[in-house]
Amino acid sequence: MKRLFLFTVIFFLGAVVSLRAQIAVFPFEDISKDINGIDLETTRLVIQELEKEGIEVVPLDRVLTFLVNNRLRWTGWVERLTALKVYRQLGAELILLGTVTEKDPEKGIFGVALRLVRATDYKLLWGRTLAQSSAEKISFLELKKFTYEQIVAEVIKRLLEDLPEELQGLKVYPPAVEIADVFVRPRYVKANHLVECAVKLNFSGPKPEKVFFVLPEGKRIAAVEDHQRELYLGVWKAPQEEGRYPVNLVLKWGPPWNQKKKLFLSSFIVDNTPPKLSLKIRHGERIGETIAFRRYVTIVPVLERSEPITRWQMVITGEQENEVLNIEEPGSLPESFNWRGTDASGHKVPVGRYQLKLFIWDKAGNKTVAEQEFLVVKDPPEVDLEAQRIGEQIELKLALKDHPVPLSNWYIDIWDEEGNLLKEYEGEGPLKGRFLIPFREKLYYSLEVRDILGNRYRVRSKKLQPALLRAAKEEKEKKEKKWLEDF
Repeated sequence: MKRLFLFTVIFFLGAVVSLRAQIAVFPFEDISKDINGIDLETTRLVIQELEKEGIEVVPLDRVLTFLVNNRLRWTGWVERLTALKVYRQLGAELILLGTVTEKDPEKGIFGVALRLVRATDYKLLWGRTLAQSSAEKISFLELKKFTYEQIVAEVIKRLLEDLPEELQGLKVYPPAVEIADVFVRPRYVKANHLVECAVKLNFSGPKPEKVFFVLPEGKRIAAVEDHQRELYLGVWKAPQEEGRYPVNLVLKWGPPWNQKKKLFLSSFIVDNTPPKLSLKIRHGERIGETIAFRRYVTIVPVLERSEPITRWQMVITGEQENEVLNIEEPGSLPESFNWRGTDASGHKVPVGRYQLKLFIWDKAGNKTVAEQEFLVVKDPPEVDLEAQRIGEQIELKLALKDHPVPLSNWYIDIWDEEGNLLKEYEGEGPLKGRFLIPFREKLYYSLEVRDILGNRYRVRSKKLQPALLRAAKEEKEKKEKKWLEDF
């Protein structure tokens, strides 16, 4: 057997605590060079292949430390007492011994012999030997030449494919995981605000040793396990730039699986821009920047771009900034609002100017407001009428009292006591204030004035009162008296 000189170099390697292992692989002796040869490279390749098959292997550094602690200077062979110590100290039920019989990288030759011993009763369970060369592996038409590394890999793979059923039954299959539930809050967030994530996982096999969230730009946040609720939790600040960001979860298992899995969980959106809102008004008359109405107006909110709205608030205040109406609701905006010029109790508000403000909040908490001034006019326009006789005519003067909105149209009819129509005047827009009609002792008139909102002032078949003609009568008497005096 061969002396193990490398053990003095690794004497101070620390042992790694692990679960009970299935197999311990001793360093392979190498007789292709001299009697003291050791091939740790081939040993590691065999261990890697066993782990790929799902077999739990004692870490090689623990095996080397065991050999040093027990002053074992030989490899490629193990005695009964040492085998029992392997079982008790390393927890391995099986021991794999190996001997490299041929090794020539230049000629592409490699051979190895493997033996499997049960540690508890020192029974040889299995043994195989295989050697190959690149010359034997020339492909059809010599189009492909196999490298030495490829020869080594194939020899190891073919040997381990022939493992005994006893070892095949002890395989540890890789763990599986599936996402049971994911919760990300908020899905829409402002820059630098906190984002929380909770994920529930279902495992088949052992749980991972490490779990962490992977964020944009590769940033990692260690997941905190909530054992009571069986959740993995993470909290981080949202990035500065706007956009959609994915959230992934990475899970890592150590030996014997050495497995890493990356799971896509969800995404969140960074939104720093308030929504752009405007108002369209129907059933009212625009006067400059103000919308005047008599019965009701329809307010239609218009978003520049479609986006989720979480809540809205509509506030209407009077000229003294007293609050008339305040409505706040969660959820998306209604398609339109109707305001009939009433307060929160349903009572009609006085004539005057009112300011409407519509506030909205998007899912990230960005707030915006749109405003509109309204003029409520429910009273009809009023007209003062004066009459004065000038010779054989009467002058009528119509004066519109103070009214907040312009007139739409008007008319006035004058007739005598026999029903004869003397004069008729009508027009659109502002009221013409002076008219001349033939003088009669008894006159009647009808008058109608309508503003642009439909408010109407109407007089029907009303007699011109003496008071309206008093000025003309006094003027007549004054002229007659003066004529008599002169006479």
